[in-house]
Amino acid sequence: MLWNDKYLRTLKSYVRNKSRPKGSITEGYIAEECTTFCSRYLHDVETKHDREERNYVIENNITNGGGLTIFKCMGRTIGKSTSRVLSTEEWSQAHLYVLTNCEEVTSFIEEHKQSIRVKPRIRARDVDLFHRREFISWFEERIIQMRHEGPISEHILSLSRGPSTSVTCYRGYIINGFRFHTREREKGKKTQNSGVVVTAEVSSFASARDKNPIPGHVSYYGVLTDVIELHYLGGNRVILFKCDWWDVINSGRGMKKDEYGFTCLNFECTICTDEPFVLASQAKQVFYVQNSNEENWHTVVEIQTRGVYDMNQKVSTNDPEPYQQLITLHSQRDVHELIENDLINWDRNDIAGETIQTNVLLSQQKNIVERDNEFIHDDDIDDV
Repeated sequence: MLWNDKYLRTLKSYVRNKSRPKGSITEGYIAEECTTFCSRYLHDVETKHDREERNYVIENNITNGGGLTIFKCMGRTIGKSTSRVLSTEEWSQAHLYVLTNCEEVTSFIEEHKQSIRVKPRIRARDVDLFHRREFISWFEERIIQMRHEGPISEHILSLSRGPSTSVTCYRGYIINGFRFHTREREKGKKTQNSGVVVTAEVSSFASARDKNPIPGHVSYYGVLTDVIELHYLGGNRVILFKCDWWDVINSGRGMKKDEYGFTCLNFECTICTDEPFVLASQAKQVFYVQNSNEENWHTVVEIQTRGVYDMNQKVSTNDPEPYQQLITLHSQRDVHELIENDLINWDRNDIAGETIQTNVLLSQQKNIVERDNEFIHDDDIDDV
């Protein structure tokens, strides 16, 4: 049996009597096997075989959202919580991002953008700029107007009024099967859990006169700096990640592809953006490996969650193996005919060939024949 170094450490931990290490390891191994066997027949008892995953997420951890998707908080926090007050800029950035990513507000966003487009002297590329500046106040006024016209959901009203400026902060969060730590928490540790990647849909313009933007998806890479819990009226809450983002727009300066196709980032190039927040449910985890040749460049390595494996292609069990295809081919046509037509290559291509001199081979065969003849001659003499 082949054991790796990690399992050898487990076996060494069984040693209690240092004068008899082999016996201690044997007894510990047998005890481990017995407890493992017995645990399979124990019901309603948590064992290492049926316990929850380390980064498990409660599927039904939903607050009083009243059906609003943005208030469905998945995941769980890590560590002790702290409180702080958001600045006016941070409050506007966080609240606008929550409104933009709420499905129930999509119709209001389109209505507001349409009201901007009908204004005179408004270019297509300036619509988003005016929308970000005015949407928070416009949305609150629109909901108040709808409330005067008829009944409206209390949760929509709570969303329009915005969150409290006092927020709860954490140093870690578990979501989507990943364990995230803030950059401050992982200082001095060998592990890295602060890398974040978010795929966003953006619209790009070919020129200043372009009126038809082209939508596309861009992966933004960053590092987690804070986990913020926003509090809305009615006990509703939203978990946001605040991140520092690397420059992925300037290809060659902030991001590039190496010769193996991996994404490399220049840690000296960051983005000064007015959108530092993302929803915790949108984040996936990556880690960065520093390049040996370039100090400021780091290679991005995407990881899978625990217990999940990336299968590149599906293998069908009905597809015949190559040797089965060859057998089927032989059964359909005569082998001798295939050999005459050189349709079968009997040479192996997976290993290197070996050259043998013919004169050496013939001499070895001659010696073998002579020894056989002498053996037969001696047997005949003994019989006489």
